[in-house]
Amino acid sequence: MSSYYEFCLAMNDKIDPKEDEKLNVLHIIRSIDIGGIETQLLDFCNNAHRFNINTHVICTGGGELEDEFRNSAAKFNMFSKISRPYDLIDPFLVFKIRKYIKQNEIQIVHAHFADEGLHTLAAIIGLKKVKFIQGLAVDFRLNRKIDNRKFRFLCKKAAKNIALTEVLRKQTIEFTSVGSEKVKVVHNGIDPARVVLMKPSEFREELEINSDMIVGGMIGNFYNQVRNQLEVCKALVDVIKMNENFHFVFAGGDKNQWVKSEKSYFQECVEYCKNMGIDKNVHFLGLRKDIHHIMKAMDFYVHSTNYDTFGIAPIEAAMNKLPVIANDHPVFIETSHTGVGMLLYKTGDIKKLSKIINQFVKNENYRKSMGEKHHKHAVEHFHIDSQIRRMKNVYTKTLEGK
Repeated sequence: MSSYYEFCLAMNDKIDPKEDEKLNVLHIIRSIDIGGIETQLLDFCNNAHRFNINTHVICTGGGELEDEFRNSAAKFNMFSKISRPYDLIDPFLVFKIRKYIKQNEIQIVHAHFADEGLHTLAAIIGLKKVKFIQGLAVDFRLNRKIDNRKFRFLCKKAAKNIALTEVLRKQTIEFTSVGSEKVKVVHNGIDPARVVLMKPSEFREELEINSDMIVGGMIGNFYNQVRNQLEVCKALVDVIKMNENFHFVFAGGDKNQWVKSEKSYFQECVEYCKNMGIDKNVHFLGLRKDIHHIMKAMDFYVHSTNYDTFGIAPIEAAMNKLPVIANDHPVFIETSHTGVGMLLYKTGDIKKLSKIINQFVKNENYRKSMGEKHHKHAVEHFHIDSQIRRMKNVYTKTLEGK
């Protein structure tokens, strides 16, 4: 058993030493599809009870992760919205949320999207002891205009607003004109028990990739403008031509129930690889639930983004001791501590990215040393326990009126 695995077990068994009354916290989320917000909340649900937080979840839309949420340590509820135009308030949903809050003596309601925030505000009218917290995991530059108007309203009404990074905190203040004291930064946390697999993965066998071949990969959906998989595809061309034993995998879907499909972008990436003659070595897997089996089969991880609010996948890769390459997006500069926890390249510099990837393909010792460095950073700064402690501190101070 590895020392890292023992560390994960020790951390997951650790009880918060502060003996205080439990907090009753309700999280409201519109979907439980495979995505960063949903995955992070799932980790929170499975660990918050160790910190005297009774976690409740109300989902209004459903999704691929429903079984995982139902089997989590949280009390999970599915309260579907009635069929009506997307942006209208559902009074029946408001009533059900209000009833649930009162029956379960909820103290904090934490909404993760704009519509759920509006329903929460309506549900707690007159409930003076219940505090509303608005989660922010959206890039306002990419958001719909109507959603930005909603967030401007919600951020002013919320007792606290939670931004995932300092980059997003500054953007929130700029776009919503809310006071800086109302926006708190709480970085996401990753649960090693979920992401770190100790047994070998069979994923290579699925793609008929031999054990002596080198595999890189990127996790991220294609259905909006957030990720930049095409930049990675362009960097792969020269590397694959020099290294026929090198394979690269992209895992991510091209559609989502909440976001307009960008099938054309997915096809653009596929066609590019085919036209450049590297399609036999580049694999597009589509939407997968076995992400960490895929990561277990990788030798290193690459991530390129246009817009991001935190970036869970690179941190999860580092938790798996994979060396991580990422573009110098402001969020990754922050979460990597300016290149300590990830190897950063200048966005748009295809030649530089290609050179770094080639180094990882050629040099096993380099991969190992960088993997150890990035792993240490991820565990130190982004373990789920650190995130829950910070979040509990926000909850407690909010209840105290601070």
